[in-house]
Amino acid sequence: MKIAALLVVAGLAAAANAGVHTGPGGAIPDSSTAGPGVFVSTIDASVDTDFPITSVVVVLRFGTGTVAGNREHTWANDLIATVSFGATNVRLFNLQGGSGDMNGPYTFAAGGAAFPPAAVLGNLPNGTYAPFDALAAFNGGASNGIWTLTISDNVGGDVGDIVNWELRIIPAPGALALLGLGGLVAGRRNRR
Repeated sequence: MKIAALLVVAGLAAAANAGVHTGPGGAIPDSSTAGPGVFVSTIDASVDTDFPITSVVVVLRFGTGTVAGNREHTWANDLIATVSFGATNVRLFNLQGGSGDMNGPYTFAAGGAAFPPAAVLGNLPNGTYAPFDALAAFNGGASNGIWTLTISDNVGGDVGDIVNWELRIIPAPGALALLGLGGLVAGRRNRR
């Protein structure tokens, strides 16, 4: 019975962490006469058990001005950030934030505050914001595969970096129950 309990706990712990991924950052190219500068980063979530999605949370970590070669992005209003999975695209922000600088972590989740639409002096406040489009567009779908973050700089003159980004895929409660049930069945078999 102790083995069964351990398997249940291990299954639930694995499920709780299974959907957390970090993608690489880099420089966001400045816009030019040739068009917007575009940064693209991918996360391969294929390593996870394929489970239905209940919700998605995205964290963007922009550079800080205190580290050489790792700059905040000035003029947030220049940027459009989009997360894509399969044929579904969700804009996190869309030419918002005025002259405020993107500096530090910004979390995008259902129920977050409205992203600052107008000019903010200095850095945009770090916090949890509602995305421009609903992240619920991913709900109910499968979780494994390639997820893509695209950030376009649509106005010249301001540059910056994204340090990295985090994707948190929250499984449907049924997926957690199945993992726990699997632990119980395995434990029951071990008792015989």
